[in-house]
Amino acid sequence: MNLSGQSIVITFNRTYVFTWMRLTVQDIADISRSKLQFSKTTSITSKTDCLNQKYFLVDNSTLDIQCDLTEAIQTVILTGTGQTSLCSLYINGGRNVALKQRARQTSTYANLILYDASNGIDGNTNSNIGVGSCTHTEQELKPMWTVTFPLSENTRYVIYNRDSIMDRLAKFILVGENSVQERFDYKDSSDTGLPVYIVIDAAKHNLTKVNINSSTAYLTLCEVEIYGEFYI
Repeated sequence: MNLSGQSIVITFNRTYVFTWMRLTVQDIADISRSKLQFSKTTSITSKTDCLNQKYFLVDNSTLDIQCDLTEAIQTVILTGTGQTSLCSLYINGGRNVALKQRARQTSTYANLILYDASNGIDGNTNSNIGVGSCTHTEQELKPMWTVTFPLSENTRYVIYNRDSIMDRLAKFILVGENSVQERFDYKDSSDTGLPVYIVIDAAKHNLTKVNINSSTAYLTLCEVEIYGEFYI
């Protein structure tokens, strides 16, 4: 975080989808006059405004700000006269809505619990296939892994590959769906496979299910994190 004159600049080490921000302040009136902007990079020369900005008063010293953004951002800029009133700042990118939810896969290697579908959402990102925290299908045509969860507005997918034979996950397809046919599609373009994949859904689709399909004969996932917000 950088404090410069009447601006506070927060820069992340990679891009995120912004959902909302919480400010704790000494004077709500001061901070509500501040301007919230974003940049897609670490530079602040080209800024995007907070679209459809909404304020939610939590209590007499806490204010939530929500924006509708269509792109991932890397820098947050808060400008105005109220910065001296700021006590704390929290930026939310969503919770892991897939954690400990219901998972299944089209087959399980040797029918061993060691490779169960639930290993992909157990909270353990260890990429060693032998420690019992990765999924693994049998050899088959178009193997698939699925997780279902309560309706949520999703922003980001983080997929942890195994630490060996990583190319088996190359060119995977991710499809998110819900009961009214809202859909998010992503196809990987890597040829060799990556240790970790980060997929951004800047449109924030409302989903209840995510499928991951392999383009090879096996599918192994060591963890799948889906960040969003549950509807209550």
